[in-house]
Amino acid sequence: GVIEYCNKDWPVCWSNHYDSYAEAMSSVASAAMANDMDHYWPLLKTASEKVYTNPECTAIAGGGSQLSLESDQMFMMAVLDNVFGIKPYFGENRLVIRPAFPRSWRNPEIHLPDVSYQYFTGDNEIRLKVETPVARALQAEIPVRQEVKEVSVDGKKVDFTIRKEVNDCRIIVRT
Repeated sequence: GVIEYCNKDWPVCWSNHYDSYAEAMSSVASAAMANDMDHYWPLLKTASEKVYTNPECTAIAGGGSQLSLESDQMFMMAVLDNVFGIKPYFGENRLVIRPAFPRSWRNPEIHLPDVSYQYFTGDNEIRLKVETPVARALQAEIPVRQEVKEVSVDGKKVDFTIRKEVNDCRIIVRT
């Protein structure tokens, strides 16, 4: 069986073999969809660090390197699909990027075989640099909390739409 140490408020040692980890990642994914990562970043950070960087935590669940496919899929869904917001529609040759980062993250970036991107926020600008190994249509859905005067792609002004969401609005840009 699985042994997990915990107190009434917070697990002391997380395990990716235990349902609580998958449920935590599901909560993180939901928070990202609702633009509420500021409140859920501590949960993602604590749970993931314990599972993936502390051997004694995975050992409690039955072995230092054994991974649970179900829980790891929840982690990938939470982080890739929802926090980094990578939504591939490669059958349509389209890539949607809909990030939902905690405000404390400064200039996050990700590098994967099918897409890499860098996200920069400054006082009066947001920059998204996307690279793919093949040309793809891109749809960027960028969260904003202030007025947007213009959007440009490769230095050229482009049309954009605004969608109201919980806690933010999103600027939608299609290339």
